[in-house]
Amino acid sequence: MRVGMHGHAVDPTQRDALIARLTIQRMDTSGIVAMIDGRVAQVATTHVVLMVKPTRPWWKDKRFWSGAVGGVVIGALAGSSAKE
Repeated sequence: MRVGMHGHAVDPTQRDALIARLTIQRMDTSGIVAMIDGRVAQVATTHVVLMVKPTRPWWKDKRFWSGAVGGVVIGALAGSSAKE
């Protein structure tokens, strides 16, 4: 988790009903401080916070680069077999 990440507080006893949206403001060894952006109901200690996974840029994604390398290899093989 990092400062600036977004999350949702949900109530597991109410079939994961949305309680609040929050953003992490500060982290240290004593705990995490988050600001509640939007609240539907009172937040309690029995609620669970689900964090939104940050997106990765396309140039840092291994799947993109493996697909690019695979495409070049297949294109080179197809091109070399077409010449024969």
